[in-house]
Amino acid sequence: MTWKEFQICLIGNERKDLNEWRKVRALAHMMYASNGGDKNIFEFWPLPGDPQSEKRIPLTKEELSKVFSMYN
Repeated sequence: MTWKEFQICLIGNERKDLNEWRKVRALAHMMYASNGGDKNIFEFWPLPGDPQSEKRIPLTKEELSKVFSMYN
């Protein structure tokens, strides 16, 4: 097996494992929601590849001036 074939197999196995974890997360979230939980599935159990729920907040003028002063 060449290195490229090994890498392809490795990526495939990682993807398969991640899909299994998504199934487990979906089942756990259903149980959580049935008991009155109010978090969405991505906040309940974050996994790699999920969309980020954090919103980017722009820096204030004071914070920008601090950053630029470091490079002067």
